[in-house]
Amino acid sequence: MTPRARLEVVSVARVDALLARQPGRLARLFTAAEWAYCTERRFAAQHLAARLAAKRASRRLGLEGPFADLEIRRDDRGAPGLFTAGWPQPWQVSLSHDGDVAVALLVEAP
Repeated sequence: MTPRARLEVVSVARVDALLARQPGRLARLFTAAEWAYCTERRFAAQHLAARLAAKRASRRLGLEGPFADLEIRRDDRGAPGLFTAGWPQPWQVSLSHDGDVAVALLVEAP
């Protein structure tokens, strides 16, 4: 059986604009830990956009529930993983950003 995969792209500029105008609205899409991690970074919008892309990809792959229940966490090596309500999900996650583009790739783990 071929593993399912999904690639999502998010505009960093749109996330940056929302972060400047309505940070509370944007914050509702993330867990407190994600929000803290991203907003401590120099270019917070890039990190938030990459996580938003991962959440959109997971939704299109069938995971349900509010975005705030989906969390991207890093393991001890720094590799991202997807969690739902604190439980790990069987997806390999890759995040990247460059300039105005953030992407996330989710691949079903074997």
